[in-house]
Amino acid sequence: MDPIIILVVVIVGIVVLKVLGALVGGRHRELEYLYASKKTMLSPAERSFYGVLRQALPDTIEILAKVRVADVMSPAKGLDRSRWQRAFNRISAKHFDFVLCGSSDFAIIAAVELDDKSHRASKRQARDTFLDQAAEHAGLTLHRIPARAAYSVSQLREQICTGLEDIGPIYPYPNEEVADRADEISPNN
Repeated sequence: MDPIIILVVVIVGIVVLKVLGALVGGRHRELEYLYASKKTMLSPAERSFYGVLRQALPDTIEILAKVRVADVMSPAKGLDRSRWQRAFNRISAKHFDFVLCGSSDFAIIAAVELDDKSHRASKRQARDTFLDQAAEHAGLTLHRIPARAAYSVSQLREQICTGLEDIGPIYPYPNEEVADRADEISPNN
């Protein structure tokens, strides 16, 4: 074989490998710059609500924020692979604002959605209806709390804790003095 042809083949091969390497390597390098860390996990409204929720619930209940729905429920057993994957895909990119768990075993007690004005949009209402139905089918209690400027600790306590008697004692409540002293807690305080 002619040495010039061999040289051309080798050069073309090297060029092809370099181009492929640049494309693959470049893609990885690009990913390094597509992400930025957030400063906080919760919006100001969610953080304020969390503070009131913490006061309303006993120390025997942990509050987890922004939990992926697929970490709380999964598609029912018995689905074929394709239907299971479709069902999983519908929940894998969604999250609950808060999930309540038992402090001793992290057993899931309930989920809480803080409904702000964005929940009035038709697309968001469809999402909410889907989550309501999925939670009901899974046997998960889902509390929907309208976002507001101030919350009543006792009303929130009653709304969330009604029906939780079967999980064992949920008293005493944390910050009972604060709750007794000021029933209306403003998230801005």
